[in-house]
Amino acid sequence: MKWTTKMLKLIEPHVGFSTERSVKIIDWKLGILYYVLAALSVVYIVILLIIDQQYLVASPVIGLVTPYIQSYYDGVDPAVDFSQFQDEFYAGFEAANGSTYKFCENSDYNFQYSDAYTYYDVNCNALDEDQIWTKSDGEIFVKTIANENVVAYFVLDSEEDACDRTAFEAKDMADSCLDDSEYSKHLGRCYCIAEQNSFFYGAENLTLVLDHKYNGNGYEGTRPPTTVRRKDEKNEDYEVFEDDEFIFLPIYRILEIAGVDLDSKQTSPEMKGTDGNGKETYPYVRVTGVIIELTFYYGNRKTNPHGHKLKQEVEALLVVDAVYAWSSSGNDVIYDFYDDNATAYVNQYSYGISIKFNMGGQLWNFDFTQFVNSLVA
Repeated sequence: MKWTTKMLKLIEPHVGFSTERSVKIIDWKLGILYYVLAALSVVYIVILLIIDQQYLVASPVIGLVTPYIQSYYDGVDPAVDFSQFQDEFYAGFEAANGSTYKFCENSDYNFQYSDAYTYYDVNCNALDEDQIWTKSDGEIFVKTIANENVVAYFVLDSEEDACDRTAFEAKDMADSCLDDSEYSKHLGRCYCIAEQNSFFYGAENLTLVLDHKYNGNGYEGTRPPTTVRRKDEKNEDYEVFEDDEFIFLPIYRILEIAGVDLDSKQTSPEMKGTDGNGKETYPYVRVTGVIIELTFYYGNRKTNPHGHKLKQEVEALLVVDAVYAWSSSGNDVIYDFYDDNATAYVNQYSYGISIKFNMGGQLWNFDFTQFVNSLVA
């Protein structure tokens, strides 16, 4: 027993603990002040939580856009019809009766970037709807100009046969040979070969149609309310689409929103060339093409990065931006086949309007852990 008592006396100083001493002050004035200050502190914390929404946690959005092109648009703007525009354009060209008509064979558009890239007195041609635009992963491309190698050939019955325009007319292939084609024989075939540059009119009068959806942080949906704005502009809504509404935008309207004029010049130093007579000049956007970036930002509850205050549970902001650069779709070969293994083709290297799509944004949800952390922070 004595041994146990001695051990407890040795341990006691090391296992003890102390408590704060509290003093109760009985003074109604100080009491009221204390509770008022405590209440104000709670109100202040609650206001901060509400204003800054510090109880929310964000997660990235997975977005998907499905774009395609159609020829007709009937909206609040004047109706746009691709084929009708082409007919009206051609009628105006014919009425000019050899005079300069818009950008067709217009010497103002002459441009030489280098010996390999020259654009002089570019003529105008029409392409069918399914030929003037292409779709690839994350991009719609609409042609405005192309360098074309125009080739046609047929098999000679004999090396003694003539190889000239008359020979192609006899094969009903005269339309496949340009007026300035060169004719030659090679490996038992008769060829007509020519090179030309062509503007394709009507590109701006196609209509872009967008279907889009999102998924993230417990939210998913299709075609939420969408507002269209130009990048770095926070005060103007160019177009507004309601909930579950497809986005219809004529190409010319997209260019307007982006601030792009195809018939204005690119003036960045790296674009500088000559007009063919040695005079320095810059190319028109219709010659070089342009990149249009369309970025979807999905958001809820909080103001998104572009200053658009959200009114719905989930909304989308479609931001339009233009990047001035040479915009090309590369080579595209169009074939036309005739009887007796005769063939004609046009190898186009095209420039035009490249529309690219990006998806982003954040969706916010209540998180209890974040709420507690905000209270004790």
